[in-house]
Amino acid sequence: MNCMEAMYMIYTRELQSMVSRDTTPENREFFKNELASAIRDIRQEYDQRMLTNRTDIESWYKLKVQEIATSSNRQTMEHVYQKEEIRRLRIHLSDLRSKLADLEGRNALLEKQTEELNYQLEDDQRSYEAALNDRDASIRKIREECQALMVELQMLLDKKQNSFQSDD
Repeated sequence: MNCMEAMYMIYTRELQSMVSRDTTPENREFFKNELASAIRDIRQEYDQRMLTNRTDIESWYKLKVQEIATSSNRQTMEHVYQKEEIRRLRIHLSDLRSKLADLEGRNALLEKQTEELNYQLEDDQRSYEAALNDRDASIRKIREECQALMVELQMLLDKKQNSFQSDD
């Protein structure tokens, strides 16, 4: 655009210098018409370029506005998705905390039951050992009595046999 404008300016100066040298009214009228035509051509070229530039700039502006709107919409959608995801995760975390509290309570109850069962097992083992010791003691006592009875029986048998042998 600057190149065209510079060419027209040079052309206009040449025409003006010719007009100032030539003083005839026909030449002046001719140059005046040529000058007006050149100015009109320059104005049309300028208006055309301005219209083209304006159209290009408006298209570019609309494109950028659309890109920004699309980007904004995408960011808004991402933001909404992130909010939903955070809300879902918070609910899930709350559920997990509730379950954890329930499980911790159950765990404490089971630990207490385990402890009670261990005490009961120890008591049962002591009772069992005492019962075994009592049984072993009873068995020993019965064996001793049996042994004593066997000795007594043997003595009685020996006596009886001796008595039969002496009677014979």
